[in-house]
Amino acid sequence: MTDEIVRLLAETCTRASIIEARDAVFRAHLANVREPTIVTAVSFENHSTTFQVGASPAERLQFLSQCRAALNHLDGHSATPANGVKLDFSTRFTST
Repeated sequence: MTDEIVRLLAETCTRASIIEARDAVFRAHLANVREPTIVTAVSFENHSTTFQVGASPAERLQFLSQCRAALNHLDGHSATPANGVKLDFSTRFTST
């Protein structure tokens, strides 16, 4: 199942807007800023949305990962989850 934030970014924001948001959060992460990062993203319909990314390093790293996944989705790549792909063949019949 795709992360809802990844889906929202990929379906509503432009590629340039996702990159700008990613860069802003990355700069805040490197500078060790102690407050949330406020980001403004532009949608495909030229509407803007302002949102906050949490102040903790874990929240920022998660958002950076979500931006990467959204950009991969926009580029037509489907990223494999870090823990691999789970396959279930229990409902298929096989010949013996």
